[in-house]
Amino acid sequence: MTATVGLAAIVVGPLMGSDWLLGSTDARREVPAAAAPPVEPSEPAASQPDGPSEPDPPLPRADSFTESTARRRTADAADPFVAFDNQPWLFTTNNSAGNVPVVTRTPGAAAGVVAADALPELPDWAEPGFTWAPAVTETDAGWVLAFTARHAATGLQCIGVATSPVVGGPYSPAAEPLVCDLDRGGSIDPSFITGDDGARWLLFKDDGNCCGLPTALHAVPLAPGATAVAGSAVDLLSADLPWEAGLVEAPSMAKVGDRWLLLYSANRWDSAEYAVGAAWCQSPAGPCEKQPAPAMTAGAGLDGPGGVEFVPHTRKSQPVVTFHAWPPGEIGYRDGSSRRLQLGRIELAGDAVSIAPLTLTER
Repeated sequence: MTATVGLAAIVVGPLMGSDWLLGSTDARREVPAAAAPPVEPSEPAASQPDGPSEPDPPLPRADSFTESTARRRTADAADPFVAFDNQPWLFTTNNSAGNVPVVTRTPGAAAGVVAADALPELPDWAEPGFTWAPAVTETDAGWVLAFTARHAATGLQCIGVATSPVVGGPYSPAAEPLVCDLDRGGSIDPSFITGDDGARWLLFKDDGNCCGLPTALHAVPLAPGATAVAGSAVDLLSADLPWEAGLVEAPSMAKVGDRWLLLYSANRWDSAEYAVGAAWCQSPAGPCEKQPAPAMTAGAGLDGPGGVEFVPHTRKSQPVVTFHAWPPGEIGYRDGSSRRLQLGRIELAGDAVSIAPLTLTER
């Protein structure tokens, strides 16, 4: 077993591959009583080209959850992000576990999945129920969470930040958004990256497809504490390939070998055409050159893959990524369907990038 697959087993076995996350009928779940305030379902389509999907009814607090309700409503693992602090911690887009669900495992022989809300209190500028695509980074002062939330005054999405002394939270949000370009339809999908010089950047997307505007990916430099910008945003890439259908989003970047690899999602999130693209960049600030074909498309057992994030501490020559995908033939939040957590491995053939989903055996 290679080191990469070994790490995948460590991540997927104790945490991401848990029956609870995958929605198994014999799942086991432990939830702190303070977790899971009533929220709207994950990632309504408010920032997508079409109208919102029909919401599910609100849920009770975690301490009154039934086991079947917890399984049904928390299987969704959209926009997965993994952080490490002695063990893996998984953050996702809002679901019935809270604004920013975070899960890990209790240690020891009787280990069980523990779920909580990493961001139980939203800032005043944010409207509940539309909190997406979390990302976490560690600084000298503690942990910083970046998240997307609906800007209550305009109905558009913006990026906020929150801080905590521990990785699992709870995080305390800053009073104002970190990035909120309303003239371009809002800002979503934050992801942190640190350059060779130690400078930290935030990657994000213009949410122009909310309102008939172009979409593009950007990087903005951050101050050392990662809670304030330290300069102007630079352009990384825009939606200009036929398969992207005018929409790029969900950027994530890491050093692969001695080069910077940018992964992103494109096309409609609630369609089988949703897929993952790749571009090689000279630095976290670009410039970047796309490869013409997607790095991953729908395949066996995976419809509409996207929301890719690099898993930390994997080897640079063949890193592991998390992503979400719909079960075959169950695209969209209809009839109880949800996006499921997946793991993949970056494979290179010269400059060509592909993502190979890891099988259950490899996990």
